[in-house]
Amino acid sequence: MLFKTMASRFSFSASRLAGSQVVAPALSTRALPPRTLSTRASMGKGDLIKHVAAEADLTAAAADRAVNALLDVIMDKVAKGEKVAITGFGSFEPRARAARVGRNPQTGAELQIAASVAPGFSAGKSFKDRVKAAAPK
Repeated sequence: MLFKTMASRFSFSASRLAGSQVVAPALSTRALPPRTLSTRASMGKGDLIKHVAAEADLTAAAADRAVNALLDVIMDKVAKGEKVAITGFGSFEPRARAARVGRNPQTGAELQIAASVAPGFSAGKSFKDRVKAAAPK
């Protein structure tokens, strides 16, 4: 019925529309740009828990508790001002940011940005080496 309606509006025969094959447009032969880090899939906390469960032969619930416990310990220690170093992986530490003068982008007026403390991460040598080895060349 839809084909007949379309055929009458556009002066095509319904049999031509119903029996036609759809042909995909030809793909461009232009070279595609190399993949960048922003186009790669990201792993969320749930994915991390699934991988930990598989690698450590744990149930999903046990892996969930282990990952959450690890993250809680890291966050608690860094919040207390301590550095958490995991050999080969990296270190987490609080980093002080000095007070500075900023600008309101709409008005251009100067404003004072207060000093703050933010969490920081530095990758360890083994982590850096593994990422470097896996990078596209």
